[in-house]
Amino acid sequence: MDLALKESPPRSLKAFQNGHGYHYATLHKHFPERCRAIQERFQEYTAAVIRNRHANKIAEFRQIAYQLHEQGVNLVVNRVLTWMSVPKSLAHRMARELLAEIKREILANGRPPAKPCSKMAKQSTSPDALRAQTE
Repeated sequence: MDLALKESPPRSLKAFQNGHGYHYATLHKHFPERCRAIQERFQEYTAAVIRNRHANKIAEFRQIAYQLHEQGVNLVVNRVLTWMSVPKSLAHRMARELLAEIKREILANGRPPAKPCSKMAKQSTSPDALRAQTE
């Protein structure tokens, strides 16, 4: 069980039980502190992964919003959300608040949206085309 506390990434207690053939009751009866430590470590790891994933979604949303602004596209929540790598993967309420913050930043910087040139108007503005430009 000590090795389970050092694994990276940590496994859940259930995965440990299944991998080693132990029954839940047996482990909890004989090793309650270690079981608790394995569970806590797994929960901390899972929470960190979720926070990281959420931060990446926010960063992607910000990048797309600024790119659209530079292209002169009107910033609307659903438009930005559909252009994400996983469309609409950010909660609408969170996206709405984030877009309001981005618009305030744009206004504070005093940068009006760039006017689309004729070359830009001819370019495809589909989500796939935008993703291809950013990669």
